[in-house]
Amino acid sequence: MQKGAELRSIVDSLTNEEVEFTNLDARSGGIYDKVVFQNGSDHLGVPNGLEQWLEVLQQKFPEEREAIAVYGRDLKAAMVTFFPTMVWRTLPFDWLRKLLYPLLAAPAMKLSKPASERLDEITRNGKLKAFMGYLALGCIGMTDAAADWRSILGVQVHFSEGAYFPHGGPSAITRAMVQKIESQGGRVYVRARVDDLLWEGQSCCGVVLEKDSLTVRAPIVVSSVGLHNTERFLREKPCHDAFVERLRPLQRTHGHLFLFVGLKGSAAELNLPSNNLWVLPGEDLSRRMAEFHADHEAPFGYVGLAFPSAKDPSYHERNPDRCTCAVVAGDVPWDWFEKWQSTKVRHRGQDYEAFKKSFEERLLDILYTQYPQTKGRVEYVNMGTPLDTNFYLGKTQGESYGLQQTLEKTNADLTWLFAKPKVPHWPKGLLLAGQDVTGDGFAPAVVSAIFASCAVEGFVRGWFNVISMLGLRGTLRALF
Repeated sequence: MQKGAELRSIVDSLTNEEVEFTNLDARSGGIYDKVVFQNGSDHLGVPNGLEQWLEVLQQKFPEEREAIAVYGRDLKAAMVTFFPTMVWRTLPFDWLRKLLYPLLAAPAMKLSKPASERLDEITRNGKLKAFMGYLALGCIGMTDAAADWRSILGVQVHFSEGAYFPHGGPSAITRAMVQKIESQGGRVYVRARVDDLLWEGQSCCGVVLEKDSLTVRAPIVVSSVGLHNTERFLREKPCHDAFVERLRPLQRTHGHLFLFVGLKGSAAELNLPSNNLWVLPGEDLSRRMAEFHADHEAPFGYVGLAFPSAKDPSYHERNPDRCTCAVVAGDVPWDWFEKWQSTKVRHRGQDYEAFKKSFEERLLDILYTQYPQTKGRVEYVNMGTPLDTNFYLGKTQGESYGLQQTLEKTNADLTWLFAKPKVPHWPKGLLLAGQDVTGDGFAPAVVSAIFASCAVEGFVRGWFNVISMLGLRGTLRALF
């Protein structure tokens, strides 16, 4: 998100350059993440820049220089193959995708294998594996046991120039995008769930909103609510059975526990960092996650802590003498909370509240252990579970990150999961976008919008629009 970078150029275009972003490592001693083991045995700061990251690893593990060099080559291969693969997935014809696959997509697929298998090939050092794979936990909601190695590399490459935070918080992006949309004649509805799709024969021609049964007609409907949510609108359509069959290998991610904490005192007064902190239970991340899934009283598979108010330079102007903390812990199986899914938010019963409270106390203990200066300063605590993810984000099984980034997901990306999916009898006028089409997170969701725009406007015009946003320099940087 540094000025002039590809993603920043696109976001600037979509927000009319009204959102400022701050580099976290510039505010936190040169790192954007800090990784620690819960028993206090070791820690590592993650700096801005791939070369700097590799150098930190080499300093930490001098006996593993060859392994780290192999890892570095994989990272660079992931970086240079991303954009060609992105272009390939927007090609409009099967014969053209087949013709250009060896040039545009095949190089990236050389990196596609189970992450645990590739890590075993690179090194036997368990701690080094944990540092190489930690980002997969909080950024794609998976351990290396089933994740595609290419996805883990992609997350690390995504942060290769550091991490950034929007001034005013993430809602500043939303506000600016809404203004841009409405200035061009569009409308944005909130608290307006889609009740059904409109049809003319087998063609999709609009939506019906639950709010006042408002009907919105459109020649093209783009669903960004996830593949499983989209499926429920197609149950009476000829494409349904084939679509369900394609979804079968694509598993949802697990859910998370969320702790939101309000603190008295500014971030500066409490000496709170702008970098994220990841607390790991041990070196073998997959085994420790399995132990947590088997026993909810076992150590969390991981815990992430951050202070959003310390990331945002404008926060203290709006809220002097206050700061905030956000904690995420996972991964949480849906069956822990499934029995309460028919209850109403804030009225789920004493047994649910007691279960939730047990996690809240444990997460607060971790906060106080890692940041003792926060103890006695807490004025507000709110705990969220996968049930809240369902309620607020419209999910169905508490999944925080949509689809798991597995080899099966990669195969879907190559064979049928496009903006206009290759599913027999797929309805005309209905396209897909959102992170299920690409990968988990904000940047992949933006990429999915590019896929959809190319499907709407055609390959040439769609990419012309992207190039216009990137500018010549940005386009050349993306290509080379």
